[in-house]
Amino acid sequence: MRRAIATCLIWLALGAARSFAQTEAAVPGVTTDATATTDATATTEPTPAAEEATAVEGTVALPAPATTSAPPRRQPVGPHEGVMWRLTLGGGYVHGWSEAAGMSRTTSAFPSLAFSVSLGHAIAPGLALHMDVIGTRSGGATYSANGETIVDDVALTAVLAGVGVTYWLAPHDVFFTGGVGLGQMSTVSGAFALGTIEIPDIESTGLGVGFHAGIGKQWRLNRKWGLGPMFELWFMTAPQDIANHLKLIATTLSLSLVFD
Repeated sequence: MRRAIATCLIWLALGAARSFAQTEAAVPGVTTDATATTDATATTEPTPAAEEATAVEGTVALPAPATTSAPPRRQPVGPHEGVMWRLTLGGGYVHGWSEAAGMSRTTSAFPSLAFSVSLGHAIAPGLALHMDVIGTRSGGATYSANGETIVDDVALTAVLAGVGVTYWLAPHDVFFTGGVGLGQMSTVSGAFALGTIEIPDIESTGLGVGFHAGIGKQWRLNRKWGLGPMFELWFMTAPQDIANHLKLIATTLSLSLVFD
């Protein structure tokens, strides 16, 4: 009897153990789901890189500071640009002539002092427009009538003022210049009689017209200054009281100082 009871208890214990084992087998399945949930949660957690990207996206982008560009530097003015002025001083030959009371009068002088001043501005590369004042004077001119010398110590003065242009041939710095204007001439010879004509001490003309043309060469002293020779030819005509017109032609060779 005891043996039967023990056997029954053993079978009950084995059944209970079997039931417990089945229950334990069911619990790991639940644990597996929880583990999967944990893995999924771990998978969805942001990585450091993702967190940095999220932080960047979440920040407010500040505008870049405005940069003000510096104004462009003014380029230095080169030769034959901007303001231009020229001063010449030299000498040459002067010849004047007129007709009065059937007499041919001439006044000639060599050498004579010549000068010119020009002031203007470039209107295009290598081209300048300017105002001119040119003149010549000689203290030893010869006064002749019909080829006969009357006075050999005449002071002859001529001045012409007007507008002109100068054009430079680059890069040789050879220039051509010319202009037109109004002018006046005078002679100082002392009073004397020329046939029926009384020649006054100072004989001046009225306002006349004239033109001049020249060619020159510059050698650069620096970027804006130049120095060189200049040859010029000019012509004038003006009315006189005792003659129809006094005409004058002059040739000069000068040294020119140029700022351009």
